[in-house]
Amino acid sequence: PGAVLDLSKVIQSFPGVLPKPSFGYAIAMRGGAPNENRYFIDGISIPTVSHFSIQGASGGAVSLVNLDHIQGMDLITGAFPTEVDDALSGVLLLEGRNGRKDRWGLRATQGGTDYGITFEGPIGENTTAVVS
Repeated sequence: PGAVLDLSKVIQSFPGVLPKPSFGYAIAMRGGAPNENRYFIDGISIPTVSHFSIQGASGGAVSLVNLDHIQGMDLITGAFPTEVDDALSGVLLLEGRNGRKDRWGLRATQGGTDYGITFEGPIGENTTAVVS
């Protein structure tokens, strides 16, 4: 609720994370620079979690990730996994959720800084899809 559906605001509520006073939501973890963080969604590296970031920062003015699509997350500020060998300050691992199995559905959300649309449903007997 206090994060107004913005992933950058959610991250800033964790210990070891410091918001940097600059344009947007640059995030410093463990006292490092904002560009020393690494972000992943379902194991795929993404350069940032925000749109419109400035060079050398880790966040911009608008969240890139629709929280309706996220099932879980792990914020790691020390002892990084071996597959993340280039992180210096922090690693955010986001886990996308599976779509509905019973029927197709549409969900629209609006936060303080953005809005999102999620379309989900079954594809075949054992597969689901989520478009967010």
